[in-house]
Amino acid sequence: MNLKFIGAWFFQVKRSTVGNLCLMEIAPRIAGAMFLYRQQGVNFPLLSIYTHMGLSTGIIKQKFEIVVGCKIYTNNFFIPQFITNPIKAFYMDLDDTLILSNQSINPSMISLLYEAKLSNISTYLITRHTGIVLNTLEKYSIHPNLFCKIIHITDKSNKSDHVLVKPALFIDDSFSERNNTVCNDIYVFDTDSYEIIRDIIKISHSRFRITHE
Repeated sequence: MNLKFIGAWFFQVKRSTVGNLCLMEIAPRIAGAMFLYRQQGVNFPLLSIYTHMGLSTGIIKQKFEIVVGCKIYTNNFFIPQFITNPIKAFYMDLDDTLILSNQSINPSMISLLYEAKLSNISTYLITRHTGIVLNTLEKYSIHPNLFCKIIHITDKSNKSDHVLVKPALFIDDSFSERNNTVCNDIYVFDTDSYEIIRDIIKISHSRFRITHE
């Protein structure tokens, strides 16, 4: 049997219990494992389109070999209530939330700050930090202008007392702080909830706004 393909295709084989190679699948499509080659500069979907268009193609050969790749799928959420009741404020804790215990920055939380700010959502840093907040931000190259206000709590007041702009997102690694702050117009999340926070911000912004005529 002869098969002729134009563009990307793949096949899978698997060894049987006696060591023989058995054909599992042949398909003229993009395989999941092709992501390994994409990181080496080979864009199979685009190359396939160019081939069908009769255009000349070429690749850049990276000077490294990928031995192991791990596919991790992301989650996406759509929550309609944030269309009619969009988030107006974004409150984020500092210690163990924006800055991790190993003295590194949490990149997913930084990206959420930018998402919120670029979506015209007011961003607040709310912290019980024991040091000088501005000095700590400077140490980690976090510009204070990312926040419209820095709320530094030095007494025993609750963080919820300082969340005045609502509806709001409140991000804190502390369960007790989240438990004390959650209410109908304050949505609380831990640092592992990046994906749903990201989508709530997008839904609250005009990118997902639905209009009725």
